Amino acid sequence: MTKDQISTMSVYYTEKYGTPTSPSDAISKLVAMYRDLFDEIPKQEVKEGIAEYYRILCSRELDAYIWIAECLHVTAKKEKQKRTFAYCVGMLRSWMKNGFGHLPNQEEDELVDYFQEVTGFEVKHQARSVIQNLMGKYGIIKVTRMIGNLENASDLGLVLMLHLKELMDNEYSTDVLSESDKANSSM
Repeated sequence: MTKDQISTMSVYYTEKYGTPTSPSDAISKLVAMYRDLFDEIPKQEVKEGIAEYYRILCSRELDAYIWIAECLHVTAKKEKQKRTFAYCVGMLRSWMKNGFGHLPNQEEDELVDYFQEVTGFEVKHQARSVIQNLMGKYGIIKVTRMIGNLENASDLGLVLMLHLKELMDNEYSTDVLSESDKANSSM
């Protein structure tokens, strides 16, 4: 999700449910949200689960209130057998691993597994976003074929140097002449 989408979501939840004044107030609001969305009085284990995941997300410096509110809203729209707190927990764990709002699909998971198998590198959130983008641009078949070409690519130093070049190009404008270009232009 983009920062604008998260900001809009944050405004929506705070306008609808109020801005929490403390962690205990946030947890109370989330429990009330659960009750309203799931149309049931939450059991003690659900209340404790909401509090536990609130603390876990806060300890990772994530916006626990928004994460759990969104998770509850998404889960409440599922079919009856999926509208459970256990489903919410699974979704939160997936988001903690793959990024806020990530909705996995089988093809993406298989492509990530294949990439990890071929390269030996774990795919984290930012890299997963790149794979999602590539799948959208080129399709899964082309991306899968290209990943196969990475099997013999063993020069990680080259990859890091190309990344460094990209960072440098983005940080420092190309309209600044290099020292040798300045010297040549003054002749």
